[in-house]
Amino acid sequence: GQAASNTILASGGSLLVNSGGVTSAITLNGSGVSGQVLGQALWSIISGGAQMIVSSGATTTGTIAVSGGAEYIAAGASAFGTDLAAHGHARIAAGATLTSAVISGSGSGWISGSAISTTLAGGHQTIYSGGAANGTQLQSGGYEHISSGGSASGVVVSAAAAEYVS
Repeated sequence: GQAASNTILASGGSLLVNSGGVTSAITLNGSGVSGQVLGQALWSIISGGAQMIVSSGATTTGTIAVSGGAEYIAAGASAFGTDLAAHGHARIAAGATLTSAVISGSGSGWISGSAISTTLAGGHQTIYSGGAANGTQLQSGGYEHISSGGSASGVVVSAAAAEYVS
């Protein structure tokens, strides 16, 4: 496959990572900037309203989403080691997996698929109907909401954190 690294996209720029392709240290910055991943994306930064769409069969590792940056993980896709902070967010579709994410400082995760070993340290995670969270660590300021039809297991709640089930 082909590889690209250390690239910054801004001002309406776009990125397409085809199946078999790999990117490393790509920055997507600014409203209207987008990336679609069909292969692998390593250590990406998404900020300023940019978005990354991770399609079925694709994977991301070490993504940082901040300042309104968004990562969308489609069914059949996986995200590992995602860091969501400062109003960065991730939406995990049914059939998608988020593993070992850290959500802090007004970051948020919206889970319709599977979230495994998430750490919530000031951020929040919502598990929607059909979604599942396993091994969530709720630290100070962390908040997890389990909506009707969602599920959670192995949750550890520390002082000044909260879990709400509706």
